[in-house]
Amino acid sequence: MSDSPSEKRARPKVVVGILLLILTPVGLFVKPTTGNAMVRDLALVIWWAFVIWLLVTGFKEPKPTK
Repeated sequence: MSDSPSEKRARPKVVVGILLLILTPVGLFVKPTTGNAMVRDLALVIWWAFVIWLLVTGFKEPKPTK
């Protein structure tokens, strides 16, 4: 049972999600002592949720069929 070329091709959402996961440092989170720090941390949480959403939906996409 051999895989067709379309099944071996990487899905764009997965590739982008993995790149963003690697390139976004976790060290951006700071101790939220000021209002700006809290907004920054909230923005980072939303960013990480987006990256995780990309990965989850990328892996769950149905495989293309002929």
